Amino acid sequence: MYTKLILTKIIILVPIFFVGVFSFAYAESTDTLLQSENIFDSISVDIKINGSDGPIEVENGSRIVVSWISEDTTRCRGVWSKSDIKLSGTIAGKIGKFANIKIACIDGEGNRADDAVVVNVLNTSQPVIQSAPVVPSVQPPSQQSQPVRKSTPRTIAAPSVLDHQPGMVLPQNYPIRTLTLDTLGNTVQATTYDIEKEGTLKEISGGQAIKSWKIKYEKKGHARFVCDPPVLNVSFDKKDSKGNKRELFTGISTYPWWTQMQYQKIRMIPLCEAEQYYNPSNNSYAGFGGKVDAQLREYFTFLTLRSIGAPAVDIVGFANVSFVSPDAQYNGKSFRYMLLQRDNEQDDEFPFTKQFNLEPTLIEDGKYNVSVTNLKTGDTGGYTLLGDLAYTWTKDNLPQSEQLVMRRDPENVLKNLLIAAFVQDGDRSLLHNEDYGKVNGSDIWKTITYGFDYNMYSCRTYDNLFSVKDNMERYINVLPQDQQKIYKDTYYRTARALFSDTGVLQRMHAIVDLFPFPDNGGKKILNNYIDMAFYWMGSLYSSPEFASYSGVSLNPFSPLPFSSTDAFIRAQEILQEGCARGIMPKEIGAKTEVSSAVLKLFSGNDDQVKGGGFGEYLQADFSVTITAPSNSALSISKLGAFIAQLIGPKTTQELASWNGWQKSYERPPELAETVGPSWIIPAGKTARFLVTFKYNLPPEKSDKTVVVDGEKGGIPGGILVEREFGKYVVSLKNITLASGVAPLVPPENKTNTITILKSLSVACSAFSPSLIPTGREVKWVASVEGGTGSYAYSWSGTDGLDGSATTTVKSYTTSGAKTATVVVVSGSESKSASCGGVTVRSAPSSLIQVVAPNGGEVWLIGSTQTIKWVSVGTYVSIELNSSDKTNFGYGLTGAILNDGEEILKIPSDVPTGTYFLKVKCVGDCTPVGQNYTELYNDSNAPITVSAASGNAESNLAGTGIQSNNILEFLRAFLWRR
Repeated sequence: MYTKLILTKIIILVPIFFVGVFSFAYAESTDTLLQSENIFDSISVDIKINGSDGPIEVENGSRIVVSWISEDTTRCRGVWSKSDIKLSGTIAGKIGKFANIKIACIDGEGNRADDAVVVNVLNTSQPVIQSAPVVPSVQPPSQQSQPVRKSTPRTIAAPSVLDHQPGMVLPQNYPIRTLTLDTLGNTVQATTYDIEKEGTLKEISGGQAIKSWKIKYEKKGHARFVCDPPVLNVSFDKKDSKGNKRELFTGISTYPWWTQMQYQKIRMIPLCEAEQYYNPSNNSYAGFGGKVDAQLREYFTFLTLRSIGAPAVDIVGFANVSFVSPDAQYNGKSFRYMLLQRDNEQDDEFPFTKQFNLEPTLIEDGKYNVSVTNLKTGDTGGYTLLGDLAYTWTKDNLPQSEQLVMRRDPENVLKNLLIAAFVQDGDRSLLHNEDYGKVNGSDIWKTITYGFDYNMYSCRTYDNLFSVKDNMERYINVLPQDQQKIYKDTYYRTARALFSDTGVLQRMHAIVDLFPFPDNGGKKILNNYIDMAFYWMGSLYSSPEFASYSGVSLNPFSPLPFSSTDAFIRAQEILQEGCARGIMPKEIGAKTEVSSAVLKLFSGNDDQVKGGGFGEYLQADFSVTITAPSNSALSISKLGAFIAQLIGPKTTQELASWNGWQKSYERPPELAETVGPSWIIPAGKTARFLVTFKYNLPPEKSDKTVVVDGEKGGIPGGILVEREFGKYVVSLKNITLASGVAPLVPPENKTNTITILKSLSVACSAFSPSLIPTGREVKWVASVEGGTGSYAYSWSGTDGLDGSATTTVKSYTTSGAKTATVVVVSGSESKSASCGGVTVRSAPSSLIQVVAPNGGEVWLIGSTQTIKWVSVGTYVSIELNSSDKTNFGYGLTGAILNDGEEILKIPSDVPTGTYFLKVKCVGDCTPVGQNYTELYNDSNAPITVSAASGNAESNLAGTGIQSNNILEFLRAFLWRR
């Protein structure tokens, strides 16, 4: 299970010990692209490891995911590849040593961008952690708060185990109940998850309803998004319409003081592998090649944790659930479900938090954004497996943050890690498939693990358990000295108590044996695995090396349950033989046919498309018939089997989730339900698959946008794409079979073609000076983009403007502002645009005329003056001409807009003296019917430019005139009067 959280630079892989190395064989010495150190800012590239910018720490042999995105680049090269790689993409592999994973990209001009993430393996130093106090013991509830257990269950384990771990008593059996969920006309399809709806749940016995509950239900699941039928959260109404208390859902309890209990909320888990298992590239033999189904594996993990006193939700029961629903694939059909307790529900008869002596409010996965700080060093570089941490968190994405110091219970943390290693759980990290509860009356926190849909249970037991002890010791060795002693002592005591106790092993087998659903041999395989894993871990913790590390004298015990290593090896061989039989041979002679292929364009908001909200999406639907060969069954991967290709206006691409496509198909009605990663078509039989691909089109408003696969922020960094306009067609290219089998290649096929048009866009403008005299023509021009390419125009505007073409011309005889509006129709679209910016004035008596100042004025250097004129043309310039009008004096402006007025300051470098003021038309100075190559006008009389003295300056308010020469001042003043 994947959470929706975005963790800030935090990554952890709880012990899962794969053999193999992610090969970075081609380092800088063989990669000339990575030898340069030049970096340019004009292009960019971003690389992430497991969604993090790093540095990150992983275990030896862990699987890492490398993803990168580049922008405005033409070539990229990664340290893992000799040749060029995709400009944006994802790869995955296993890593066994320190690596600085680099990428470099260039553009067509040779500009370069680099990025890198450091991956520390095994020996990376961890932050220093404060010591944890002793955890208070959990006391059984008082008789006043709960009833005495009414019946005594079958005693499975030895009394010593029950005395040591009193937290669970197994029931005598798990009956399979019959339930009917009526959706009241609502859909429960996988694409509507996280939407709560009302319904009724009935319990059936002898064909009659014996109980009925009014419920609310919602689809859940992230990795289990593909589950069919879905994972459901169900809550039961506590009161009826009159306020009377309703009976809640009665389920089994393993808590020692109850045999059964009433629950207000439960989670319903169908028989469904996690999404990862469906990936045909996964060769990890998860679930022993699919032979031990996910319900049995998850059930075993929950109850094993409870059996050793670690907080984990209870198994409420098992049921065959039928649906009354408009969903054809569910209606009237029955599916097996496992029913789980909810850890955060306080309205259960005796809540989970009380069972484990925790405060009612939990820190819950999915509700917080968290960064972590080590209490000793203040380091925020990563999440340590052990020790005390300070979390800075925000709830429900609120901007304000709080800091929480979480002092963790060492025994609780170590138990969770040991069982995670035992079941090979690889999907655990801070607030990811983990909640946290504070022990009542203390400052100690316990981890509540869940979401065991990624428990691998690999056939390769010895590979995955070999490094358990070494890795656990590394986690402890990075703690500060004061905490190392606490964790070493706790580790020694806890590991040996678990894996030397016959009662613990017996209880594990009893848990498996109580599983009520048909197991198709899965119980035998799982019990065999339990024996091998228990023996291996017992061997580790009875060894001289472990005693020496723990600082104690050797006190060996005989590993259980085998009497010799040879017996263990034989059990391992039996397990591997069973796994090998689950792998399909290479298929020969299978046939496939594409009977229909249709491409559609949908408009409007569609919440059922991943990353929805763009408003338009493409959908390609294929009907595919597959016939197995006459001599062999055929396996079809449950996820990712069908591969299609999109041919667009500019690009051709595979329809994969990383570039925004959602792929879906369901189990054909001809096939029986199968356990594991594949559907099986019997030899000689035919099955028809209805396959759908959906793709959200990026919006038109921006050139580039981020297309996100899955939930919000599902792709690290997103993928930058551009909307392409033109013709699209989709074809089905191949069909992936079981791992190691060549894919089926269907006959050549294509959907119909769809043309995506750019939305109609209209603008208009005036091809004219902004200020013109009467009688002059104005050309109005329309600019159009998008649409069908065929356009109809209709013009309207001031003074009866009209027209039906791209342009229209109008000669105006009246003064004033002139505007125009054009309406453009293209196909079914109609858009309009308005424009203006043209002012018409009555033609002056001369084509250009100075209005003010017009002679006799005095301008002081540094004073501000207003100049007015009337002229034809678009631009004018203003000059001071010599008093004889023959020699150029001084240019006050360059070409300025011909708007009839300019306010300017007289520069200090203007020579003093007398000048005529000249306004000159610049550029287009051709009035209607006349032709002038130069057009200007001078003031009627000269003006005087005079320097102001700083010794006796006068300032006459309102005149703007300053002078120390009284005669000059009076002359200027009298003129202004």
